[in-house]
Amino acid sequence: MAALVATIVARSGERRILGLELAAGNDEGSAWPAFVKDLTERGLSGIRSVISDDHRGLVKAIHEQLLGAASQRCRVHFTRNAQDLVPRSARGMIATIIRSIFEQPDETAAREQLRRAVDGLTERCPKVASRRRA
Repeated sequence: MAALVATIVARSGERRILGLELAAGNDEGSAWPAFVKDLTERGLSGIRSVISDDHRGLVKAIHEQLLGAASQRCRVHFTRNAQDLVPRSARGMIATIIRSIFEQPDETAAREQLRRAVDGLTERCPKVASRRRA
């Protein structure tokens, strides 16, 4: 079973669970459109940004049903996926490098840190370096 969960962060910073549904199997797409549609039919609107993992069906449902909402990959999933591309002994290093990008004070500094990270990883961890999203 796959658990589909939607959580919202209100302007006040309060977090609320908007929806929880169990779907058969390790759903890679078929259950997400109906799940997101149900949320909108129950009144979900005005969503400006969605942070999620990279399930194709979920990303597609977000873009099709939450029109105008920006989409961002979850840092935790991004880091775990990058760590899966390297030997276990290098996983801590990869997490530290990715964290250093996200901890920058502004977009310009983050992009510069990303460039340095990719340059530094190109020879040692080419699979990670080639998977970046700018």
